[in-house]
Amino acid sequence: MNRIGLFFALTMVVFNVSAQGVKKNNDAAQAQTIEGKVWEIRPGQDYSSILASLQPGDHLALHEGDYDGRVIVNVSGLPGKPIVIRGYGNGEKRPVLIYKENRGNLLQVNGNHLIFDYLEFHSWDTYAIRIGLRDKGCQDITIKNCLFYECGGGSISANAPETNYKDIYIVDNYFIGPKRTPVYIADHSGKGSIENFVFRGNVIDGSQNDGPRNTTGYGIQLKLNVVKSIVENNFITGTKGPGIMVYGATDPDPANANIVRNNIVIGSRNDAGIVIGGGPSDIRNNLVIGCNSGISLQDYDKRGLLRNISITGNTAALNKNYNISLGETPTVIAGNNHSIALAGARGFTGDLRDGDKNIIVPSSPSFEKDIARIMNIIPERNNLDKVWRRLAKDSPLSKKEITKLIKLLTRYSTPVKVSH
Repeated sequence: MNRIGLFFALTMVVFNVSAQGVKKNNDAAQAQTIEGKVWEIRPGQDYSSILASLQPGDHLALHEGDYDGRVIVNVSGLPGKPIVIRGYGNGEKRPVLIYKENRGNLLQVNGNHLIFDYLEFHSWDTYAIRIGLRDKGCQDITIKNCLFYECGGGSISANAPETNYKDIYIVDNYFIGPKRTPVYIADHSGKGSIENFVFRGNVIDGSQNDGPRNTTGYGIQLKLNVVKSIVENNFITGTKGPGIMVYGATDPDPANANIVRNNIVIGSRNDAGIVIGGGPSDIRNNLVIGCNSGISLQDYDKRGLLRNISITGNTAALNKNYNISLGETPTVIAGNNHSIALAGARGFTGDLRDGDKNIIVPSSPSFEKDIARIMNIIPERNNLDKVWRRLAKDSPLSKKEITKLIKLLTRYSTPVKVSH
C-alpha cells in the first residue's frame, strides 16, 4: 500500500540520573535515588543478573544502541513503587530491543507494578511484548513513550488463556508498520478478564498490516470480557480490518461498559473503522473517515451481546458502504451523530428514532478533495493533541470543522526516526 509519509515529532523524555554515588557492579553503573537504585546498562552487557535482582523502586536504564535477544521480566514492584525499565534519555535515542527468532516473544512480562518507558522494539516474527502467562495474570503494567517498528507478530498482547488482568496502561506509543494486529487484549474465549485497561494517545500506522488472507489485521481489539476500560485519543490509520473493535462482556451491567471516545480512525480497508461486537459499550465523539464502513454494530459469533450500547456525538465521513450502521438492534442509543455520505453510500442504517438528532448531509467534490489529504499519514503530535481536544467537546463535527482539522493534521513536522 502506498504511503505518503510517516511524520511526527518525538517528544524527548529526559531522565535526570544523579552522578553521585556511582560505582561499578557487574560492569553496570549504579546510582542511588530516593526510590531505589538506577542501573545503567550499555549494549553488549549481560544484564540478566541485574534484571533478576531489581527491587521495588529500582530503575534499569538502557543506553542508546541495539540489544539482541529475548528478555523475561519475572520481578515485581509494589503499589506506588514500581520497577522501571527505560531508555536512558538525556539526549540519547531510544535503545532498540531486537529479536529475530521465533522461540517466544521479545519481552515476556510476568511481574506486577512495572513501567516500560522510552524503548524501541523490533520483533521479526513474535509479539514485541507479551503480558502474563496462562493462569498467571498481571496488574499495574504501564507501557509508554515507546516505538514499535515493523513488528512481524504483533506489538503488545495481554491474552494468556484463562487469565485475569487488571490496570494495564498503554499510553503515548507509536506503532509503525506492524505486520499483524499490533494490540491484542484478552483471550478470545472470554474465560479470563481484563479490568481497567487504558489505551490512550497512541498512534497506529496499519498500512503494512497485510498478513495471510485469514488474518483480520485489526488496530486494537478488546476481546470478550474486557470491562471498565477506555480507548481514547488515539490516531489509527490504514489497518486491514477494523481500527478498533470491542467484543463486549457476558455481564451486561452498564458499570462494566468499555468507553471508546475521541479517537480518529482513518482508512480501514476491509471493515468498519470502529466495530462494536457487544456491550455494554459507550462509543462517543469519534471521527471515522474513509473506511470500508464507518461505525458498525455486529452480533459477533451470534453471541447476543448487543445490549446497553450508546453511540453518540460521533462524526463519520466518506466511508464507502455506510457511515453508521445499527444493524438489527433497536434498543441501542444512537443520538447526535453526524454522517457525511459519499454519493450512493448509505448514511445510516437501522432504527433512527425521532428526536435522536442524527444529521445526514451529502458530500461535495471540494470536501472529498480535502479529505483525501489525510490518508496514510502520521501527523505531528502537537496537532493531534489539538484535534483530540476538539473531539472531546461532546458534539459531532461539521464539514467546515473537519476541513479545518484535516489541514491541521496534514501539517508535517519531523520525519519519523527509527533505528532500523
